[in-house]
Amino acid sequence: MATKLPPDYFKDTQTPASVLLFFVIHYYGVEAFDWEPELLRQELKEDYNIELTDLQSDKIQAAMVLLQTNLFCQDWVVMEKITHILNNHHDDFETVNPVEVEELVAAVAEIEVMGVEEDFWWSDEVRAYIGLALYNYGCVVPPSCLAEAIMPPFVGTANLEKTEALNEVYRVRKTQIEKLLTEVAALI
Repeated sequence: MATKLPPDYFKDTQTPASVLLFFVIHYYGVEAFDWEPELLRQELKEDYNIELTDLQSDKIQAAMVLLQTNLFCQDWVVMEKITHILNNHHDDFETVNPVEVEELVAAVAEIEVMGVEEDFWWSDEVRAYIGLALYNYGCVVPPSCLAEAIMPPFVGTANLEKTEALNEVYRVRKTQIEKLLTEVAALI
C-alpha cells in the first residue's frame, strides 16, 4: 500500500517548485529526474491519486533542470521561462515574456534554497538581461542576490530604495520557502 502524499500541496498552484520536488524525490528518488514528465504524472496519479496541473508539472521539471544544469544562468530564454514558472505563471518557449524584477528576485531566492546558486556562473547575456530589467525598473544598483548584473551606465545620484525593496523581497521569499520546506519535512 502506497504512503499518502499530502495532495493539497500538489493542488495548490502557489506551492513552490522546491516543495513539489521535495515530495517527488522523497517518494520516487532521484531516478524520477530521468523520467519523462508524463510518466511522473502517471505515477503520481496511480500511486497517490494526484493529478498534476500543467503548471505544477512545469514547476517540477523546472526544479529538475535547475538541479541538473546551469542553463538558468547561461541562457536568457531558459532564465526567463523558469522565472515565470517559479512565480506560478505557465509560460511557453515560443513567446518572449520579459521578467518582472520582483519575480526574478523571488526565483533566485527559491533557487538558493534548493542549493543551486553555488554552481552558478552567469553568462554575459543573462547578466545584461538582468541589468536591463533592473534599470527599466528604476534600480541603478542591483540587489545583493543579483550582484552579477551588468548595469547600463547611470549618471546622477542613486536612489537605493528600490534596491532595498528588492533585497526585502528576496529575504521574505527565501524565509517563506525555508519555513514551508521545514513544515513539509516534518510531515514525512
